[in-house]
Amino acid sequence: MKTVLYNLQPVFRVAVSAIIGTQAGLALLQATTDPFSRHDITTAPLAQIALNGLLLMVAIWLLLGIRTRVVAALGCVLLAAVTMTGGFILGSEQVGPILLIVAISLSIPLLVFGGGRWALYSGGWRHLL
Repeated sequence: MKTVLYNLQPVFRVAVSAIIGTQAGLALLQATTDPFSRHDITTAPLAQIALNGLLLMVAIWLLLGIRTRVVAALGCVLLAAVTMTGGFILGSEQVGPILLIVAISLSIPLLVFGGGRWALYSGGWRHLL
């Protein structure tokens, strides 16, 4: 069982990265093509651009396997913030919480066991510095 989970951890990492990256990419594309369309303080264009830019960075780091535990937790928190502020792009308003639950459930093994093999720095940064 442990080897199966160890081999599935990169799949979980890529799946969470795909959910987060698709949301961030689509939201950045929409926000930069029409940045002055929204005037509500909770969905200000600059705040949405910054939040989705952080989400895109988290997706790239998850894909590469850099500090998987910390980055997976940060990605779930940022995705929850995007979902609660109503800035979720993928599908309708009902799809946002469902994809958030899927991302959180796929991130739980990453938070507990790490990113598995095939990571850019599998041991973290302790061997680099």
